Amino acid sequence: NSSDLVVACGLAASAGAGLLVVSKFIQVWEPTRRAGATLQNRILNTTENWRNFPVRSAVESTFFAGVVLGTYELHRDPMLALQVGTLSGIAIVLASELTVNGQCGPEARDMEQTALVPACFFAYGGFGLLVCIFTQTRQWRSAALMATVAGAGYCAAAHACAQWQPTRRIGAILTD
Repeated sequence: NSSDLVVACGLAASAGAGLLVVSKFIQVWEPTRRAGATLQNRILNTTENWRNFPVRSAVESTFFAGVVLGTYELHRDPMLALQVGTLSGIAIVLASELTVNGQCGPEARDMEQTALVPACFFAYGGFGLLVCIFTQTRQWRSAALMATVAGAGYCAAAHACAQWQPTRRIGAILTD
């Protein structure tokens, strides 16, 4: 229905703005300045991030949007959806940054070797996982935690694949 689409777009935009505001606050304190800059970079340099790291961008945005929309669908509370989505968005982006950034080396990031079809497969798989989590779990805390852990787990699994020689190509696809 069209009103749900308008609410979804409004929630996604508001949650993105919330992430940007939180990233600015995080940058104020010296020990968390790099984390805030990372969050801000993901939002303000969206085109560059999608061009250079399409799978990472798809995973982060899919899990972030899934948590926001899933929480809203469960509780019909936009403020709760924004709070839970912002918290899980921060966790997913920082987990992705910790497990992937600079860990694979330049040879694993050759964009000419990266295939888009496996990237789409894993993004759709992540979306399917979110649907399962939010349809089977009735407690929003459990669902948001499971979705956030799933996003972080995906990033960790991609990093592990990139480190082992037989799965290095798959790891390069998943981390880019």
